[in-house]
Amino acid sequence: MKRKQQLRLLLALSVAGLIGSVWVLGAGSRAVAMNVVDEEGQPVAGALIYAGDNELAATDASGTVEVEWSRRTSSYTVEAPGYTGRTIEIVEPPEDAVTVRIETRR
Repeated sequence: MKRKQQLRLLLALSVAGLIGSVWVLGAGSRAVAMNVVDEEGQPVAGALIYAGDNELAATDASGTVEVEWSRRTSSYTVEAPGYTGRTIEIVEPPEDAVTVRIETRR
């Protein structure tokens, strides 16, 4: 391969790598609304939302909460006293709120 072709290839690969990095890192975070409800559809106030071991937020009196989503944080665990915890995956943040149904611990 001639020197000029090598430089063009190197430049093309560099640009492709930069675009890939921007896509992964630059996707940034985005707020995702969640509605936490029980098996009857009633809001669960005070439910805690975790990403790994990090507590992100708690639901308000209407069972709603907003959390930050990113490609690195797409798994969320919802826990509330008296309820069985539930883990959900959000691969792409939806436009509308995500409803998370948790069951009463028996």
